[in-house]
Amino acid sequence: MPTPIASFWSTGLYVVLALLAYGVVLAAVSYRKKPDLPRGIWVLVLALAALGSWFELFGQPLAAWVQPYRLLLAFVPLVLFLVYFRFSDRSMFIARSDVPSNDFFQYYLNPDVISEIKQRGYVPIGGQLRDVTVLFTDVRNSTGLCLNYSAETVVRSLNLYYEAVCESVIAQGGTVDKFMGDGVIAFFNAPKKLEEHPQAGFDAARDILRRMVAVNEKLESKGLPRLDVGIGLDTGMGVVGHVGSRHMVNYTVIGDVANTAARVQQFAAAGQIAMTAAVVQRLDEVPSMRPQSVDIKGKGRINLFKVSVE
Repeated sequence: MPTPIASFWSTGLYVVLALLAYGVVLAAVSYRKKPDLPRGIWVLVLALAALGSWFELFGQPLAAWVQPYRLLLAFVPLVLFLVYFRFSDRSMFIARSDVPSNDFFQYYLNPDVISEIKQRGYVPIGGQLRDVTVLFTDVRNSTGLCLNYSAETVVRSLNLYYEAVCESVIAQGGTVDKFMGDGVIAFFNAPKKLEEHPQAGFDAARDILRRMVAVNEKLESKGLPRLDVGIGLDTGMGVVGHVGSRHMVNYTVIGDVANTAARVQQFAAAGQIAMTAAVVQRLDEVPSMRPQSVDIKGKGRINLFKVSVE
């Protein structure tokens, strides 16, 4: 007949085995999230410990009252945990201990901004003067969309447009600043340095309009209205950096170059890019365009150049 100490030891091993099983699962999840050597060693050590406990537990006589339930005690808690993990909110297991990871922040910040913050180890409040190219996009017919369709439909349509803009800007090394209703502001040459940032801005603008062709085809196939986009570009000096308060910070560009890009886009028709002379003068290949003299609030009359993208 087993002694009380033996029974206590056997029962304790069940608890240890269950805890180790949970640990193996959590370690495996962590390793899948970020596969590196320390996490791999963690998985291996816990797995070996669990295996050792298993043999210790089932390789010796157990207390008579535990024997009928040994498989139940060994497997059911683990199965319940796996089922709960599969169908529950995984955020309690994933990413809370990995807050500084790029995976967590990539939906809120540009990847280059994340890299800069991680290299510094802190968020530097303030900005620096930088030669940048600012891109401003706007949907021409969004008012009718908002008035005639549900909010959910409007958001789904705009998300397709935002996706086209973001893909194009990031592909050219630019930074998406923010979404402003149906407008998007982005800039080039910060934080990632680009020698030919006016060209990068122009290439991104051209790619946006080309991507919008496919977006509009998709919308029309669902019986939804097109999203006609106009784009403005300007190049000049602006203050770029982390601007805000201790409660909220935004990596953005401030200055006349941003204001001018926003005002220039108002002269762009659907499917057009409107640019200042500062942009055109620094393009590798200048499209065939005639300057148009326009009145810009706060700047007076300037030459504007437009190009249509089919």
